[in-house]
Amino acid sequence: MKLIVITGPDASGKDTQIKNLRQQLTLRAYSVQTLSIWSAMEDFLKITDSTTLKKIVDGLLLQMKPIARSHFLISALKTAWDRRDEKNDFILFNGYIYKYWATEAAYGVSDKVWIDETKDYFPEPDMVFSLQMNVDEGTLRRKIWSGYELGDTLDFQDKVRKNLQRILVGVSNLTSVNAIGPMSEVTRGIFQYVENHP
Repeated sequence: MKLIVITGPDASGKDTQIKNLRQQLTLRAYSVQTLSIWSAMEDFLKITDSTTLKKIVDGLLLQMKPIARSHFLISALKTAWDRRDEKNDFILFNGYIYKYWATEAAYGVSDKVWIDETKDYFPEPDMVFSLQMNVDEGTLRRKIWSGYELGDTLDFQDKVRKNLQRILVGVSNLTSVNAIGPMSEVTRGIFQYVENHP
């Protein structure tokens, strides 16, 4: 089993690249499982739709104190990771701990909270693709942002992007990917890298 993470700031195309990479790998007869923080909440989809669930969670995140929110997010990420099936050739994890750590740091939560709470539980991925994109491009792509994504200042997403770059400095197996341009070209570059690094 190989763990591949696609991370990046909000609106950088993580969902699309996970979906596209899964499709490319499946076409070549690999078994693939995709995970995200939302994998921890799949059971709630039995009683509500995903749009309603996301609104409820967004409201909850905005009401929580920073440390409590970080613990909630880490717990959800752990639950998502526990749902992995190691019989798969690949597990694709959307955002992983890095994206949420960067966002929580933008809210003022200490890196120490995330390091202490995640170091013994989450393995180092086999490959990490960091989608690079400026905030202006993200604003063009996404017209509606959640309250959690907007934060408390106009430059909040720029803080998230800078935090993510800082956090990823120490990550091995990291590949930065220019996420501006046609999604299909971005996918092609990611897939070629995966194919060439068995």
